[in-house]
Amino acid sequence: MTTHAQPDFELSRPGALIAALPAVLGFIPENSLVLVSLEDRHLGSVMRVDLSEELLARVGHLAEVAAAARPEAVIAVIVDADGAHCPSCNDEYRQLCEALAESLSQHDIELWATHVVDRVALGGRWHCVEGCGSSGLVEDPSASPLAAAAVLEGRRLYP
Repeated sequence: MTTHAQPDFELSRPGALIAALPAVLGFIPENSLVLVSLEDRHLGSVMRVDLSEELLARVGHLAEVAAAARPEAVIAVIVDADGAHCPSCNDEYRQLCEALAESLSQHDIELWATHVVDRVALGGRWHCVEGCGSSGLVEDPSASPLAAAAVLEGRRLYP
């Protein structure tokens, strides 16, 4: 799990949140489930795991780890080049997010939103998993306020 002070960044748009992930993680996630914790509607700790067939069976453990940061809520971002192109085909991700929401609720944490994105790059396409109808484009990760803050802190951002 990664935690950094995040001045000047408030959660407002999924495309901006997704664009901020490389700056927070230090690399560009691929084939991943990323859990972003929220504290007072601000970015908190971030955790990333590989997408795998075993992931559904491990959501209880992921919820326990996420609960260590004591967030009010979590946003899940699924990075999958194949799954992002067919919102109606995401049954496996809906099932994953339902199980994750249930496990998080046992720790009094709300799963606030879930998004699938094809790539974490400018112009990447995202949509919500739960069928809310929202979708959009990823903003430029290199222009993210968190990318600028990371560079000022002396951290490198790896492709």
